[in-house]
Parts: sequence; structure tokens; C-alpha cells
Amino acid sequence: MIGHYWAMLFASAGYEVKLYDSDLQVVRKAIDNILVQLQSISDAGMSRGQLSVTQQYRLISGAQSLADCVSDAIYVQVRLQLAKLKNYVGSVSTHCAVVRRTF
Repeated sequence: MIGHYWAMLFASAGYEVKLYDSDLQVVRKAIDNILVQLQSISDAGMSRGQLSVTQQYRLISGAQSLADCVSDAIYVQVRLQLAKLKNYVGSVSTHCAVVRRTF
């Protein structure tokens, strides 16, 4: 659940966010849930940033592989085995959603 909120926070600031899980169904469900949450937050008048729900939602997508997920990332937030991630990005902290600046 916490990953959803990180993704929404970064998207609200205009960052492209990629989500990855070895089970692609988990990613699909997360993205569907994010749309519901973004709309709920907007309906309550609590949206962050200047982007619409649709604009924020379009910034969040799933990655087919871990390598695709971290490619060109400026920030990586993980909840997986760090050893596997280090193969792609080198040094990484234990508290590091993958974002790319788009706006």
C-alpha cells in the first residue's frame, strides 16, 4: 500500500513513475487502485500539485522487467532483495518508486 502513495506523490509533482513486481498482476492491480485513490483524493479536494487526475495517472505505469524499471531513473524506492537491484543500479540504500522527470 505504501508504494501506491509514493507513486501518487511523485506523479503529482510531474515525475514519471514505473512500478515493478515479479508478478505483473500485482502491478496491474496497484495501478488500478491508484486511479481509484487519485479520484477519491481529488473528489475530497485534497489533490496535490497542478496536474489533473488523468495527467497524474498517465505518469504511472508498470515495467516488464526490473532493468526497464530502473533504466534512466533519478530515484529508486525498493521493497525487494537489494542484491538483485544492485546488479542494475550499483549502490543503493535500503530506503530508495522509480521516477523520471517529465514536466
